[in-house]
Amino acid sequence: MKLTVALLLCIIAIGCDRSHGVDLDAFVVDLDSLTKDMCDRIAAEDVAGARAAFDAKKAALKTQFDAIQKVPRDQYSKSDQTKVTDCIGRDMQSLMKEVTAHRLRVLTAANKAKSPKVSDDLDEVEKLYAEWLGLFDYKYQRY
Repeated sequence: MKLTVALLLCIIAIGCDRSHGVDLDAFVVDLDSLTKDMCDRIAAEDVAGARAAFDAKKAALKTQFDAIQKVPRDQYSKSDQTKVTDCIGRDMQSLMKEVTAHRLRVLTAANKAKSPKVSDDLDEVEKLYAEWLGLFDYKYQRY
């Protein structure tokens, strides 16, 4: 009898796994790690390094996010929904802050040197940011 009850409880617990095999914690850790790495590299004026880091993890993050999106939203707890949306929002804000700081550094240096070679570097950083947003189907419009 005890074995039957224990087995029934295990089956119920497995059946109540509402995540459908999606590991939200892994996604949050991976996204935070990538975004921090990209921000650090952009701050160090290593735009090519930030691009390489993004390109190396882009496909895996997109696959994780698409898997999260396939599960109906009501299958996730409110805390799980908040965890993911807070992570994306926080990382978006961090990356945008670094992109803006980079833009200011480049424009200031170009202005002091009276150099016309500004747009290539700025375009690459903005393109990188737009692709990062594209992971989540956000559209970036340059103002």
